[in-house]
Amino acid sequence: MKSESKIIRLVEQILHDCNIGHAPVPIEQIPKHLGLFVVYKPLESTLSSCLYRNRSRSVIGINTLQNDNIKRLALAHQIGHFLLHDGILGVDRSVLFKFRNTVSSENDSDETEANLFANEILMPRKFIARGLESVDTIDVLDETFLSDMSKRYKVSSQTLLLRLNNLGYIL
Repeated sequence: MKSESKIIRLVEQILHDCNIGHAPVPIEQIPKHLGLFVVYKPLESTLSSCLYRNRSRSVIGINTLQNDNIKRLALAHQIGHFLLHDGILGVDRSVLFKFRNTVSSENDSDETEANLFANEILMPRKFIARGLESVDTIDVLDETFLSDMSKRYKVSSQTLLLRLNNLGYIL
């Protein structure tokens, strides 16, 4: 299992190499930087995304039947798998993200790591900290605040709330 600090450093390096310094992170540009090919196609309803790699090419498939936020999250998740894990083929039947730092079992460590990578790259902790410098308190019932922040990062309000909780901004 990769440590959280290694994943954070990897994300920071990618953001630096791609000259990305603010939200929203243009996640669609990162695969090209990494030598990945991305295919967007309508797939069966339970298939979210997949990663296929061989010696000459690596391809991420994204289901276009999903909303834009889920497509971004699925792409970030598969980039995480590409960078963190070995294997020829990986298929995610649904987008199931666990926003925690530790792994409860060995069986889901790859998924937990890919989820952490996806969260770190779409909502980098440094970007969030910078964006919340002038905020005294976060009211989780303030729909305008959550909507504005979700739009800034191009993630759902639920994903943003889980990330803010994971980073300790809300309890």
